[in-house]
Amino acid sequence: MIKLILTAVLLVGCNTTQKVDKKTAEEIIGNSRVKPIINANYKVDMMKQNVLTAGAAGVAAQIASPKSDAPLIEAFYKNVKNPNESLFQVLKKENSFIKKLNFVENSSKLEPTHTIEADFGTIIISEQMKFDGLKYVFTLRGVVKLTNIKTKKNEYEGVCKLSFFFDNSEQYSLEQLLEKDGILIGKTMDKYIGLCNSELEKDGMISDWLK
Repeated sequence: MIKLILTAVLLVGCNTTQKVDKKTAEEIIGNSRVKPIINANYKVDMMKQNVLTAGAAGVAAQIASPKSDAPLIEAFYKNVKNPNESLFQVLKKENSFIKKLNFVENSSKLEPTHTIEADFGTIIISEQMKFDGLKYVFTLRGVVKLTNIKTKKNEYEGVCKLSFFFDNSEQYSLEQLLEKDGILIGKTMDKYIGLCNSELEKDGMISDWLK
């Protein structure tokens, strides 16, 4: 489904809704068994955005733009493996807190004490009418939750929001994104997944944590 909206909001950064206190973090690192929950059913959607008012001519040009949704989404699925799995793997290898957790596999006989979820939900590709033509921007909202199975309490919940509506270096033409079967889409997503982890780290996952 393509949505038409008239304004765009810049979304860059991390909004951590709940940090882990230091004592709990040390207990989790020392005693927990964490089971990953990976959502394989991620979605990609498109929006049309008239970011710069270009008058009637600009609106007409946008309405008459080529159908970009089908080839872009097809190229996305071709070049991007499950981004939720990719985010979890980055967190597991690089995140200063999460890489210290004791993970259990599905085949393990040990009962997990916690679950961890890393989920982008719906990834948005925005089509924007600019003075130099149509440009495309990715918007990601990653949610990471660490939940105590016994108490059902989220002991950590963080959100990273990534989009660069006004960053020219992150705005691409349709030709750029579809060149070489869409390889740029995969590279861009890899970069943004790494940035999601960086934003979580920057905001701080643990209260009073001494790195």
